[in-house]
Amino acid sequence: MIGRLVAAAAIAFVAAAPAASAHGVKHQTGAGRQDAPVAVAPPPEAVGKTTLEKGDLGALPGFGGPFDLVDQHGVRRSDKDFRGRFMLVMFGFTECVDICPVELSAISQAMDLLGNDGEHLTPIFITVDPQVDTPARLKEFLANFHPAIVGLTGAAEQLNATLKAYRAQVARLNDRSDRTTGKNKFGHTSFLYLMGPDGGFRSLFLVNPSAEEIAGRVRKYLAAS
Repeated sequence: MIGRLVAAAAIAFVAAAPAASAHGVKHQTGAGRQDAPVAVAPPPEAVGKTTLEKGDLGALPGFGGPFDLVDQHGVRRSDKDFRGRFMLVMFGFTECVDICPVELSAISQAMDLLGNDGEHLTPIFITVDPQVDTPARLKEFLANFHPAIVGLTGAAEQLNATLKAYRAQVARLNDRSDRTTGKNKFGHTSFLYLMGPDGGFRSLFLVNPSAEEIAGRVRKYLAAS
């Protein structure tokens, strides 16, 4: 039932999506060209790949780290609250009309596919737009998806520290249509980060994965844990 509701929600969001995704693009704010696009590049070690495993990093820095934020119920949550469980972390914002609802739909369907194995995984949606995405707004938005998903928001400095730890990028897109409607629009890293029960990095999805791909990767790491 959840899968059907999620799919319907995703279709509704995607139907309103513009032709080009806002994700993976930053816009400069230089004089005279507030809408000049700049590509958000993936980490160097990820170029040309669709996934990245912990073993691929060698001596390179990993992804993830401590965070201290607030969930959609107004409860303060830190990374330590999820020790002993896998986390599937993504960044986004509730006014997103394209990639965010599609990825959340895939995560929700993956949780359905995992069945009892899903009890060992917490999907986490971290906003890049704290000005709009209050706990109440996150709660309303995430009601369209799997109930296990935890939404997190916080002060800008807290979120910036989290973005830095995950080596994620974000920039506001100042295009003319958004200035007219007053809605925020962001370009940001749209990877999915699979973190282990110890809070350490395990795997990175670089390209929008299917529910089956997510569930398969989670089961692989569950079996090895």
